[in-house]
Amino acid sequence: MRVLVLFFLMLSMLTLKYLMGATGADPMPRAILAFGFMIFAGYIAGCYVVKIGLPSISGYLLAGIICGPELLNLVDHGTVLQFGIVEDLALALIAFTAGGEIKLSKFKKCALSILSISVLQAVLIFAIVMGGSYLAMYHINSFGLLTRDLIVVSIMLGAVAVACSPATTIAVIVGSRSKGRITDITIGVTVIKDVLVFLGFTMALAIAYAIKVGGTLKGGVIGEALIVIALSLIGGVAVSVVVGLYLKYIRREFVIFVVTVSLGIVFLSKLLGFHYLLSCLMAGFLVENFTSLGDRLVGAIERTSMAVYIIFFALAGAMIDFTAIRTMWPYALGIVFLRVLGTAVGTYAGASIGKEGRLLKRYGWMGFVSQAGVGLGLVVTVARVFPEWGATFRTVMIAAITINQLIGPITLKLLLNKASETSEKHLEEVIAPLVKKVQGIS
Repeated sequence: MRVLVLFFLMLSMLTLKYLMGATGADPMPRAILAFGFMIFAGYIAGCYVVKIGLPSISGYLLAGIICGPELLNLVDHGTVLQFGIVEDLALALIAFTAGGEIKLSKFKKCALSILSISVLQAVLIFAIVMGGSYLAMYHINSFGLLTRDLIVVSIMLGAVAVACSPATTIAVIVGSRSKGRITDITIGVTVIKDVLVFLGFTMALAIAYAIKVGGTLKGGVIGEALIVIALSLIGGVAVSVVVGLYLKYIRREFVIFVVTVSLGIVFLSKLLGFHYLLSCLMAGFLVENFTSLGDRLVGAIERTSMAVYIIFFALAGAMIDFTAIRTMWPYALGIVFLRVLGTAVGTYAGASIGKEGRLLKRYGWMGFVSQAGVGLGLVVTVARVFPEWGATFRTVMIAAITINQLIGPITLKLLLNKASETSEKHLEEVIAPLVKKVQGIS
């Protein structure tokens, strides 16, 4: 029934698009209407993909792809950019949730594994992607770059490859209601790597630029990065105080309050130049672990989580550039393979140090494939700093990130199912013995 309703709404949207375009109507109402339709389509698609064992965010991405410029073109790239603030708000709320999911009482039991996997993944992904891409480009070099430029490009490919997607990880885990040791380790590693990538990317960018101009590495660039990270974390402390006081003394309309605070953080971050994701992560972490109000924070945000995830991932689906995939897919697949290899080796080595079980050592890499907003932001930065080959770099990396984002939620869900930590697996484990007993009695 819902599919039939969606079909007729789709016909209505296409008709309205044609009529409003033919009459030269103001494009903003059409954009808002298309945006609302995409959200509804995301909800329907999310409900149906769950039935075939996929995470709901795969359905949200699919809805965005269908409504986006690659297919129906109900929502073009210009329209998506108009709703950029909505995407920033969704990311901020997801970051609050990610910080709130880091419970010290649980994570101290697997702290060694989280830290070792995080560091080794970051180092090995960077080294393997950088080394592999340099060797491939050196022998093929279809782009006609000098050896020095090949080194610079390889460094930046490795630096961007380290980035992962906390938003995707949290969305899949919250959507599948996963609980357990592998879930905790996956969240912890994803969040810590998100912090490491800001500093690591800045250092790599400074080194690459020094090689490019034939100069020396300037410590001021790294110092500025540390200052930005420090300001972001201090901002998170300030926000946690505000949120804690509101939770303690007012306690009303908390969802609206969190949305307002998130918008304020996004605005101030753009004004002052700090990272709002780090601020929201820190705020959620502090409220969860140093007050008795953490459950209220996470609970309030999770009550709106479906809407937030639909908005974020439907917009992400609409922005997927299949032209980049069609033109650069051999190079993109090579980067995806090298990144997965670095992730798998890093996960195995880190899990071995933490004395984790065979499951995490062999399959833990499946939880860290996704890439999204952070990676795309780094790609744009590289393209701006190195304009000579930046456009080609952007096309290749957008294609690679798109592939990672499409397969990442699926591999993460498979890992959580394999670990029997999703709500479906918990239910199966409870019901299966009861069914056997009933069959035995009968």
